[in-house]
Amino acid sequence: MSYTLISIIILLIILAIFIFINFDYSSKYKKTDKDLYYEALDQLLIGKLKESYSTLRALIKNDTNNVKAYLKLGQVLREIGKPEKALKVHKNLLIRKDLNNYEKIELLKNISQDYRHLNKIDEAITQSLDIIKLDKHNEWALNELVELYKLVNDWNSSKKYLQIFQKISGELDSRVLGLYVAKQGQIELKKGNFSNSRILFEEALNMSNDLAVCYKLIADSYSIESEIMYHKSEEGDVESFLDDAKDLLSKALKMWVKYAQHKPNQSREVLHLIKDALFTLDRYSEFEFILKDLIERDSRNFDALIDLADYYSSQGENQKSISLLDSIKDVAKDSILAQMVRLKLKMNLSNETSESIKKEFNNLADQMSKTSSLSSSNLEDEDYLWLRNNDSQDK
Repeated sequence: MSYTLISIIILLIILAIFIFINFDYSSKYKKTDKDLYYEALDQLLIGKLKESYSTLRALIKNDTNNVKAYLKLGQVLREIGKPEKALKVHKNLLIRKDLNNYEKIELLKNISQDYRHLNKIDEAITQSLDIIKLDKHNEWALNELVELYKLVNDWNSSKKYLQIFQKISGELDSRVLGLYVAKQGQIELKKGNFSNSRILFEEALNMSNDLAVCYKLIADSYSIESEIMYHKSEEGDVESFLDDAKDLLSKALKMWVKYAQHKPNQSREVLHLIKDALFTLDRYSEFEFILKDLIERDSRNFDALIDLADYYSSQGENQKSISLLDSIKDVAKDSILAQMVRLKLKMNLSNETSESIKKEFNNLADQMSKTSSLSSSNLEDEDYLWLRNNDSQDK
């Protein structure tokens, strides 16, 4: 055998080995449909959307009847920012007559999500409701309806499906349900439907005694309505509208006091409103009794104690004011409000402003520049915070 022939044989062997090693036996077109589907799922899970899309296209090319592949293909399109194309893929499946119940539900889920991504919330709701028709206990659809109805400010319907979900899961929470009712009440209040809003706030309060925030919401509704009546009194029948305004403000006052009684840590939110209302109603002398009552209920209500000290100072009862401020000097040492009242008192007692008072005032000004609150308590009402955080969805 010639040297040339041997060289050719060796080269062919090397080439065969190279081809054998590098030949892609895992090529998409050599894999089973099942292998391709699970590969696409893995790619989807780790965020390789383009690869998942290509794999699903290959799978559909092999099997045009693979419903699961079409569902996932639409999902990938939606996740790469093409919800219109996703919807088209999914809606094409609706004409199929051979879908089983599971496939119908999965299809409706995807169409609902497609519509949601397209900001067509009413259509998304319709698809989720269709799922409930097929499976009234479908937890995905129930949770989706809770969120979708929030987006269109229909908190009554949102609460309805949340309640159904809670019953199914066995985790009833009347406080959370009450918050949904209160949120609907806020929407009514923004529309100027004062009576309707108060009915809803009272309903929420009846659902959970813990929702003291409803006292403040009821008070706010009376206060806003009172303001409207006051402005009307300037335009027409003065006595009639003015009496109505005072009556409504009196009702607001009562509810603000109730809120402060139930939420001592948040009393700062309403104490200034109580004070202003008493001034307007010519009942300022009652402020002392209201503050004393709050302190009796919670001796650590420093906001009420500080306001009482300020009240005594304004009435010229300086010794009472000093005694109160001294009693909380250590526990409320970080309260800028307490320091302001103390400084105000010193200035009232002094005929001329001394250097020490100037220094104290300057120190106070420095502290004020470093804080966003004058209150001795920086705690927020968690329920009020929840309602406020959901304001972004209001229309």
